[in-house]
Amino acid sequence: MGMCFIIGFALFFLLSEISQLGLCGGCIESEKRALLKFKASFHDDPHNRLSSWNPKTNCCQWHGIACHNITGHVLKLDLSFFSLEAIRVDPSLLDLKHLIYLDLSQNNFNAISIPILFGSMERLSYLSISESNFKGMIPANLGGNLTNLQFLDLSWNHLHTNDMSWVSNLQSLQYLNLSDVYLGEAHNLFQVLHMLPSLLQLQLEGCGLGNLFAPFPSINSTYNARVQVLSLAGNEIDGQIFNAFQNWTSLEFLDLYSNNFSSMPLWFGEFKNLIFIDLSWNALCGPIPAVLRNMTSLEYLDLSSNNFSLIPSLLGELKRLRYLDISKNRIIATAMDISVSQILKNKCHLKIFYFDTSNLQGEAFGDFDFSGCIKY
Repeated sequence: MGMCFIIGFALFFLLSEISQLGLCGGCIESEKRALLKFKASFHDDPHNRLSSWNPKTNCCQWHGIACHNITGHVLKLDLSFFSLEAIRVDPSLLDLKHLIYLDLSQNNFNAISIPILFGSMERLSYLSISESNFKGMIPANLGGNLTNLQFLDLSWNHLHTNDMSWVSNLQSLQYLNLSDVYLGEAHNLFQVLHMLPSLLQLQLEGCGLGNLFAPFPSINSTYNARVQVLSLAGNEIDGQIFNAFQNWTSLEFLDLYSNNFSSMPLWFGEFKNLIFIDLSWNALCGPIPAVLRNMTSLEYLDLSSNNFSLIPSLLGELKRLRYLDISKNRIIATAMDISVSQILKNKCHLKIFYFDTSNLQGEAFGDFDFSGCIKY
């Protein structure tokens, strides 16, 4: 469900951008030459994805290209999942002066650095190089001229940075994915993130955030009041770093999978808009946090692979749940404030429920009565 939520957001963005594009129309000759030069920079096209790029045909009809309906200028270059291979990003891209959408994800650039030319493509609103085998330090001037950029995905390469100042220029940014970019030495990470007034979605999975040095500065900002999606999975962080996101109370999706949380802060109860929470594979212990009681919109809750010992009655109050996982904890029948049947009662939307039966028997299950549910 979590991936569907993220993909749905990205798809909405993509469709809104494509509304001004046309697949037909006259092709600008200089832009055709630039595209052919860019094609020549790839030394492997195993699936012949660029076979339609024929100099005798209209470049606006080539695979991965979309042009403006009226002017014929190339607005979109989408080579995602083409499995192309190159050892450079040809500067001919700079001749596509009207380009607003560039997606080079899922290709192989053989561990080259991110080219500084990306920072000169000032019309871009969408840039993705995810999983394309780029390596090294993110250029300090990457965000210098990209003031129109709304979508940026540098995830799952071999990148690192110790200074996030380049992001502060991206004032139009709505979606930022830096997953697997090493940020364990990015001293100004949280200050910069709180300077992005348009941000809606932030993914920082596996970024080494647990290596950031404390103490963390106190940040008082209302800029991020609109953020809806936050993923900090796989960072080995604890509650101290999480405090930096205390004011992000509009969150609907929160992924804290595989970290070092031993408890949840009291202010976490203010996140009343949450629909999705993944707290699995942490070190949470004792009773399941009472702060969850306020999150009546929850549809997905994963508390698996922790050290919880008690199931409180509050789980029975979360009636909108579609997915609930409390497996791989240390819950026994004598430490349950509520029976399994009471958890399930009135949960007419629940589709998936995982729990361990090895330590539960008899009264722990109770009498199953689903009379409160209305079929839909």
